Amino acid sequence: MSKARNRHTNNTVIGAGECFIGILGPEESSEGERYLGDTPSGVLRIETEETTVIAGDGPVPRTLARVVSDIRRSFEVSLQDISPDNLALFVLGEAGEHTVAAATVTQAEGKLTVKKGHWYQLGGSVDRLAGGEVKVTSCSVHSAPTGGTEYTASTLNEGRVTAVGDYTLDEDAGRLYIEPSGNIADGAKICVAYTPVAQTLKTVVASARKQIKAAFRYVEDAAQG
Repeated sequence: MSKARNRHTNNTVIGAGECFIGILGPEESSEGERYLGDTPSGVLRIETEETTVIAGDGPVPRTLARVVSDIRRSFEVSLQDISPDNLALFVLGEAGEHTVAAATVTQAEGKLTVKKGHWYQLGGSVDRLAGGEVKVTSCSVHSAPTGGTEYTASTLNEGRVTAVGDYTLDEDAGRLYIEPSGNIADGAKICVAYTPVAQTLKTVVASARKQIKAAFRYVEDAAQG
């Protein structure tokens, strides 16, 4: 018996490659392509919608017509490179940078209403969206804008609290934690004086009304085939 498989050579493909995206500008003009980073998987989906007409006469229904009325295609990739540019695609936003100056914030500039056991971000504002790093040596917490009671900071050793005070400062994130066992009461208004660390932060700003049009390219570099 002649076997067809013995007369045919299969092209067995073990797929591998790289993914690129090109943001389209006005009138869908190309602005070049950017490598998306490591992409462990990609899935192409094709969904169709049909309009079917069934006969009403006779004991057994018959299909009189079946017409494809809609075809939807989508492509989904999983990225391991969570770069600002990739995050901006996910949230339909813009990637950028924000420079933080080491400008001292005095306790007289405003009060913060707090609760025990809660975290509070220092330095968050319209100009400085995410806050940033604050050294404990440049930070103090007071009960009044011009002095009042100065609360005590927890003592840290390699990030661990070794002596619990009224509050704990996460220096790297610039976040203030109100200790449950401290002297700062629920609903208290506190005033914080601090100097942020000068740095340049990468930012991603989301937009609720932005549409991103882009061209996607997959360049095959197969392991086999």
